[in-house]
Amino acid sequence: MSRASRRWFGRIALVLLVAIAAYVAPTVWFRPWQIDAFYARVFAGFMLRHPMILTSMGLIENSPLAFHADDLDDFSPAAQRREGRWYASELAVLRGYDRSRMNASQRMSADVMEYFLDDLVRQDAFQFHDYPLNQLRGFHTGLVDFMVTNHPLAGARDARNY
Repeated sequence: MSRASRRWFGRIALVLLVAIAAYVAPTVWFRPWQIDAFYARVFAGFMLRHPMILTSMGLIENSPLAFHADDLDDFSPAAQRREGRWYASELAVLRGYDRSRMNASQRMSADVMEYFLDDLVRQDAFQFHDYPLNQLRGFHTGLVDFMVTNHPLAGARDARNY
């Protein structure tokens, strides 16, 4: 390969790297360019914040990507406050999109996500207005139900995670 062709290849690679970074950085840390990327970010963020839901969905169980299999959700009051702030920030980002520029499917998805996030934000004010444990529900019954019905036991690794 000649020096000129290597230089052109390097320039093309640099342009591609900058273009990918210009798309990926907002999608991960800021306001994504496209609403569909925002939906994916919220879904992925929610799943990564809740390993028990990720296990219940079974998307990556019994694979090398099952990094979450030995974790439980954080049920502490501090985690609940963090979740409330995250829901509010994602709702603010969602409401910042211009719905007139969305197609019908995107508007429907935005309506559903707005309802979901808004409901969670409004619930945050009442998170300590219930009994955390009673004979029918609570962490003590939810954990047992999760471990018995959702957590797979297909091999030795699963047993260690259990």
